[in-house]
Parts: sequence; C-alpha cells; structure tokens
Amino acid sequence: MPTHSLVTGLDLKGPREGLTEHKPECTFWTGRDGQMCVQHFRPAVDVLYQPHTHSEYTLVVCLAGEILKTQFGETEAIGPGEAMMGNHGVERSSGYLGRKGNRCEAVSLSLEPRLLAGLTKDFDLPAMDGVERPAFAGKVANTTLHECARAIAAELRACRPGHQIVIETLATRLLVEAMRAWPRANITKTAADPAPRLPRRDFVRAYEFMRWCRKEHFRLEHLCRFLGSSEERFTRLFLASTQHTPASFYNRMLLERARDLLRDPELSIKEIGFQLGFKTSSHFVAAFRRAFTASPQEYRVCGILRQRSPFHRDNREGANQAADGDYREGRGGGVSLINHIPDPDLAERGKSVSRSVHQAGGGTGPLPSDQFRAERPISGLRSIDHKPADREQRHDQVGIEGRDAAEEGGGYRRRAKEAKDDL
Repeated sequence: MPTHSLVTGLDLKGPREGLTEHKPECTFWTGRDGQMCVQHFRPAVDVLYQPHTHSEYTLVVCLAGEILKTQFGETEAIGPGEAMMGNHGVERSSGYLGRKGNRCEAVSLSLEPRLLAGLTKDFDLPAMDGVERPAFAGKVANTTLHECARAIAAELRACRPGHQIVIETLATRLLVEAMRAWPRANITKTAADPAPRLPRRDFVRAYEFMRWCRKEHFRLEHLCRFLGSSEERFTRLFLASTQHTPASFYNRMLLERARDLLRDPELSIKEIGFQLGFKTSSHFVAAFRRAFTASPQEYRVCGILRQRSPFHRDNREGANQAADGDYREGRGGGVSLINHIPDPDLAERGKSVSRSVHQAGGGTGPLPSDQFRAERPISGLRSIDHKPADREQRHDQVGIEGRDAAEEGGGYRRRAKEAKDDL
C-alpha cells in the first residue's frame, strides 16, 4: 500500500503554538519483496539534502521544476522529462527546486543492488565484483521514462483498486527503459562502501520530520516512533549515512533555516528564534554564532544573504570545483553542510582568514569553530584521495599567504563594526 509521510509541520508564518497540520509532500510504494521502492515527491518549498549515502541505487525522474545532484565531485541538473541516478555506496547531495512559479515534482525509484546485479548480463552492465559496483553518471532525456513516471504519480494519487499491481509494472518498466537509454560511456565501475545505511525512504521521511519540527518539540523518540524504528537502529544507520548524529544534523538544519528567515527584513532576530523553537533569543544567537562564526545581526548588516545560492545555475560550476577541492582533502571547512557546496558568505571567508593566520603562526589542527564539521573523506570514492605531498604543499602555500589574509580579516571586522554602529 502507498504510505504518506509527515502529517504535521511547522508553520513559520502562522500561529505560534508550534506544530500545525501539514499536507504530506511524499507518497511511497514498496514492492512485495522489498527490492524496489517508489516515491512521488512534490515539496511546497525548495528542499536541499545535505551529503548522504545510501545502500541503494536511486533513479530520479523530474516532472516539474529542477533537480540538482552532486556526486563524484560534479553537480548535474535535470529538468522535466530528464532522469539521473544516485549511486549505491557513493556520497551525494541533492536539491529539489521550483521554477517559474511552479513547484518541483519528481518520481524516484530506489532499488537494491542485488536487483541490478541480476540485470548486468541482459543490459551489458559492469559486473559487481567485491566492492566494485556499476556507477551511472550524467543524465538521460527519454519520453518513455517521463510517461512512466507521470503514470506512477497518477496511480499513487488516485489509489484505485489494483493500483499496487499497476505501480509494480510501471516501476519495472521504468527501470528497464532507464537501462536501455543510459549511454554506455557514462556507465563505469567504482568502489562503493557496502556498509549498511539508512534506507532512502527512512532518510527522506526523517528529513521531512526535521524540516517541519520546532526545536522545543524535537525528540529522537518521537522521530523513531514516526518511522517505526528503534532508536538504536535509526541512530546507527543515520550516522553511517550522514556522518552526523540525528541531533547535530537537526540543529544544523534549523540554523540553515534561520539564515533563510534572515532574508525577511520584517522578522526580528527575537521572532526568528522564537519561531524556530529556541527558548531565548540569546540561546539562538549563541547557536548561530557557533555554526557560522557571525551573529544573525552581522549577517544582515554585511548584506551576506543578498548573495545568490551556490546552487544557482550561474554559480554552480565554480562553486562545485571549490567544494570538490575542500572535500577531497577532508578539510570540510567552508563547505555548506546542507548543500555540499562552499558557502560564499563573507563570514565563511573570514573564517578561512582565521584559519590561514592560525596555520601561519605555527598552529596545527582545526580551529575550535571547525569542530562541528567532522573532517572525513567521501565514502566509497578511493580515486579522489590526494597524496600527502599535495596536502603539505597546500598547507605551505596557506602559511605564506597568512599575513596578507590577516590584514583582509581585520578590514572585514572593521567594516562590520562600522556598519553595525551606523544602525
């Protein structure tokens, strides 16, 4: 049977009692043997998923809006009628964005690797050998895929008698047509991490729960009850998928939401903190400063939020190259947790300045404010590790530029103080 996701949510513009009724954004169908899972997704607002890893392959077909996916250090964008694949055991991040006043809409098909293994001979795919798995890059534009995805969405919405049989047939055809249409030049082999991860269905439902839950109402036991999972199992698999505990992941999501709300000049700092569920405004300001090395007011004063998102089409290529460089070295600093793309904000550049001065003075290791961003390599991508000599050369270069960076950082702090005084 199809199942819906969250039925309650946070209305940031509505009453202040907390949770309000929220129309489900996701509908799921799971096959009888559990090897295929279909999701119909039509979010009310743009949704960005932070870097995560699953033990499944995920075929995503765009019906409306635009969908972005970053994996293998590259960001791919698809529009209506196009499809792309999230690969098994490979870290990725994604965004579902509305365009021209229309909400994003997509149908996703998640499948177990053992199901794909049975199709390798029929479709001339690379064989699964040990930790080596087929990897699908790029995207495809196919009318049949688009029609199948639309038919699946209609069946999930209508839930007419026999819809389960129809959806299973359409999902099978969706998989077959994707394997037929995928350019063989874009199918390679990669080393995938076979460790158990949180199933994509549970990750998406947990993510939606976190998006619409106020801080004062968020409890791990409530989330696990909603998912039908034990706290021990969910925490273990969630940590394996995201490299963060559910609590730290939720807190960061909350503060990213705060940055979005800071774009609204009619909302005061106190109102934003209250709407997100912080007990006091001082608690909100302190948490925001720890995450972004700047207070909410400093973000507004310096006009940081007027800069476009790195997911914007014009910024995507350069932003992705910089993110790839940072994550390949496992530094993590300067990378947005939600977008897996370097944060262009002035506060982050100021933080890079501080790191340069720290290293130029002989300091080693991360800055105190870097502790939240765990320094970790991308799971399953052996080919992107840099040699130690390369890292030492980069560190030496940063040390040489440290004194000049210190002057730039001082200028930034003076400008922020002067602008704040003018208010």
